[in-house]
Amino acid sequence: MHKLKLSANQRVAELAAITLAVALVKPHKKRRLKVLAKEHRELFIKVSESGLIYAHHY
Repeated sequence: MHKLKLSANQRVAELAAITLAVALVKPHKKRRLKVLAKEHRELFIKVSESGLIYAHHY
């Protein structure tokens, strides 16, 4: 994942950075979005705006 952050493709690098940040905050999937929404609102907004999650999940 760290190599993808250095990608020449800006979109790939941005998505990799967001994904890595989420993994560091909440490495396991169980209740991940709930934790992000409550405790890491800025990161949750980045994830939702990036298109990595769908609107019906929150």
